[in-house]
Amino acid sequence: MKKRNCKIIMSMLCAAMCLTSNSLMVFADTNANINTGEIINMVSHGKNESESSGHTNKNTTSSSGSSYHATQAELNANSEKNSALSSIKNWKDLASSMDETKSGQKIGYNINGWDPDILLKGYTTISRDDIQNFLSHIDNFSGYLGQDNVDAFYNSQSESNGTLPKRKLDVKTDIKSLSKDKVKKIKKAIAKNENLYASETMRSLATLDGTGQKFSFEQQSTPYFAISGTSTGGRGFYQGIRSDLLWKGMNDSYNWTGRFQDWQNRFGNTTGNSSGNQTGSGSNTSSSNQMEDYADVVYLKDYHIYEVQEDQIDNVDYTSDKRRWSVYKKGEENSGKPIRTSETDNPQHAFQFSSDEAGDYVVVAEQEATYTVSMYVTYDVVEYLVDSKSQNILYYNEKLVSNGKGGSVKVDGEQKTGWVSTGDSFNIHVNDLGAVETNGSATQRVQ
Repeated sequence: MKKRNCKIIMSMLCAAMCLTSNSLMVFADTNANINTGEIINMVSHGKNESESSGHTNKNTTSSSGSSYHATQAELNANSEKNSALSSIKNWKDLASSMDETKSGQKIGYNINGWDPDILLKGYTTISRDDIQNFLSHIDNFSGYLGQDNVDAFYNSQSESNGTLPKRKLDVKTDIKSLSKDKVKKIKKAIAKNENLYASETMRSLATLDGTGQKFSFEQQSTPYFAISGTSTGGRGFYQGIRSDLLWKGMNDSYNWTGRFQDWQNRFGNTTGNSSGNQTGSGSNTSSSNQMEDYADVVYLKDYHIYEVQEDQIDNVDYTSDKRRWSVYKKGEENSGKPIRTSETDNPQHAFQFSSDEAGDYVVVAEQEATYTVSMYVTYDVVEYLVDSKSQNILYYNEKLVSNGKGGSVKVDGEQKTGWVSTGDSFNIHVNDLGAVETNGSATQRVQ
């Protein structure tokens, strides 16, 4: 069998190989001509590294900040509002850190269904004195509305610059399209990513009675409030919020002070400033016929699956020297049906081709790679603090995938090995016995 040598790209590797082999050398995306029975060497280095998709586990983050030159009325209004918000935050912290939830009962998920949520839950009781102190800040705040640039913006919802909470969270993946075991794995991964207690059962949180009202969270059912009697009034006009979490959903108002109208009615007069302009504030200092001694508030924190991207390839390692070479008849290289394949394992990443049959051939190179196949999951994190009697929202915080503040996690990574294209292909024309055709410097005769 005759052998000829071809050098397309000069390099140290080519020189070394040419010293040991009298054969034609061809590199990627190269056309070459040989006679039947002659040998041609091909080299496909491909990638020789590792790379990642960039998907990483991410906990929820948020940041905000602003600065402005405020009037004295603005400063006073902000001070009163911040004092009220400080009380709400304290109640939220108490409700979310109660002893019962510390034991792990606050986390649960339905392992027998496709519910896309992990729901944390807690409650606390607030005395009338604490509520009236809180309402005094609401009244004082209301008194500054309309004074010296204290406009309606100051009475907008504090959490999201005037926006109202979503009645229903968006989803991009139909959870019911996944197996129940897969949903369970996803929830476990979210719980681990968020440092939550990974319970597999949804336990009853509590039942409160003694005041004609009670609420409970039952296993494998939508948590609901069962209320004896009705509120004295003042339920928010924006209703049906997250009825998937609470029976009949939660309520909110179109302005911030409106959230506390029901408490103003139930807990009577406060010592706040009622001399200011309260038009549109929603504040009311009139007393109810029967004073209440306390209010129960419920805390909910919802981890809600937004999207599941399956079969995500990550952490690809191309460092193997193994190559697979597929030989096709010209025009059939995309058919997936090579006339023959060959595997090599050498550090030169080289393959010798010859054919006893004239014609045009395409040789496609692949390299062995190890990679991880995972699910990439994104999820929303939403908090609510709710008065149990009116089901009015006192506070909420939405960190959503859609606004760039949600969380993400990789789930169930499985390492696999397979062939991936190097991107190199070789076009070989095999002549009948005779002189080798030349095309510029593409081929050379070896004497």
